[in-house]
Amino acid sequence: MNWFTKPLAEPATPASASDELKAVEAAYAQAEKEFSKACYDALQYQQVNREAGVLMLINGKAYNRVNGAALNPQLQLLCHVRELARMKRNSLLARRAAALKAVGKVR
Repeated sequence: MNWFTKPLAEPATPASASDELKAVEAAYAQAEKEFSKACYDALQYQQVNREAGVLMLINGKAYNRVNGAALNPQLQLLCHVRELARMKRNSLLARRAAALKAVGKVR
């Protein structure tokens, strides 16, 4: 019987800070493009379908629909995709800031 097992794989060596920064920069650029596209799609849908909005302006007064997003599942889906893209972009932005500090480009 063997009490200690051998590792299946060698432990991964940590990448250098500059390599990690390059990878995060590329992922952040892609996430920024996805967020911009999601914002554009949601805005285009709201401009084409004026009744789709949650906030309505009538005679200079603003009215907020109660549970307005549930009335339009297409708009709800577009806003959900936009929020997921925003969360991904913001998390990569935080990782990018940490990587820039590790490299020494910012304080």
